[in-house]
Amino acid sequence: MNLFAITANTVAVVNPLQLVTVRVSTGASINADGSRTPTYVSYALQAQIQALASGELAQVSSLSIQGIHRAIYLYGDIEGLLRSDQKGGDLVIFPDGSTWLVTTVLETWGSVGSGDMWCKVSATLQVDAPYQIAAP
Repeated sequence: MNLFAITANTVAVVNPLQLVTVRVSTGASINADGSRTPTYVSYALQAQIQALASGELAQVSSLSIQGIHRAIYLYGDIEGLLRSDQKGGDLVIFPDGSTWLVTTVLETWGSVGSGDMWCKVSATLQVDAPYQIAAP
């Protein structure tokens, strides 16, 4: 049973799914001067973007991650930073062009290869993103 499809369609009545670009980190290339440039593979995915719940805000706060955060539900297995496996640095590009770094995996469901794998991640707005907060 694909629970994400069931819940996403129900929630989409008040919060429509959005087409985002997910840039999954594949490591880095070494430049001639020795500097590193991150490399990615990109996927277009439907996402449910929401505010973080209070418990999730507390979790992010305990990690000392400052900034603007969103919860994102996505098909697949998107990862936060896992230094021991040299994974992480995945980015989500919203329809408005803003760039969000996946900072924490909050929940995962399903199993890899089942076609029913999905996750909920916390993402933090990046400084270079063309995103503006409306004045009160």
